Amino acid sequence: MPLALFDLDETLIHGDSATMWLRHSVAKGWAPATALDREEQLMQDYRTGTLDMKAYIRHCAGHLEGLPMDEVARRAHEFAEECIRPIVYPQAWERLRWHEESGDTVIIISATSDFLVRPIAAMLGVDNVIAIRLAEDAGCFTTQTVGTLSFREGKVTRLHDWIMTERRSLSGSIFYSDSHNDMPLLDAVDVPIPTNPDDALRRYARHRGWRVLDWKRVAA
Repeated sequence: MPLALFDLDETLIHGDSATMWLRHSVAKGWAPATALDREEQLMQDYRTGTLDMKAYIRHCAGHLEGLPMDEVARRAHEFAEECIRPIVYPQAWERLRWHEESGDTVIIISATSDFLVRPIAAMLGVDNVIAIRLAEDAGCFTTQTVGTLSFREGKVTRLHDWIMTERRSLSGSIFYSDSHNDMPLLDAVDVPIPTNPDDALRRYARHRGWRVLDWKRVAA
């Protein structure tokens, strides 16, 4: 059963789930409107490869700190259904189902917090998730990260940890991603497939002779 790995943001969905979550939280009155100003600078750091991921996690989820985990889960599930389902690429649905029908093990591996990725994965019908883990404190939400962050080289480390635990291998593995930040994992799998790649990844893919997918945006 080969591994079919998918990045989430701008790969499976037309957008960035963490950015959308923050906007959703501001609209709901859970976070102050000023949070969006800092968001733009942090996303620019992401695009240039200089992002402090722990700082980004604290910024996007800080307004939830201290809330009961079941309330955070309820909000995240609502967000997945209302905001994320409409922006899933049609080709992403098709590719996910194709891998499942082929008997592959599908995994979403993301640099987004697991409290967001897990309900989105469930909505997509995907059981396996590797995302940035956050600690709980007495049943309440915190923005303290746990272990290796699944970001850049950290995605490779976290995937190898999963493989060791599940007694699997990278033989026949496929990875779909849009971002140059995922070059380490794209280089590690058997079949790298840049999908909706950013400019840096598109240039790298051309240099490596990789096949590129460009999925169409969802209809307005």
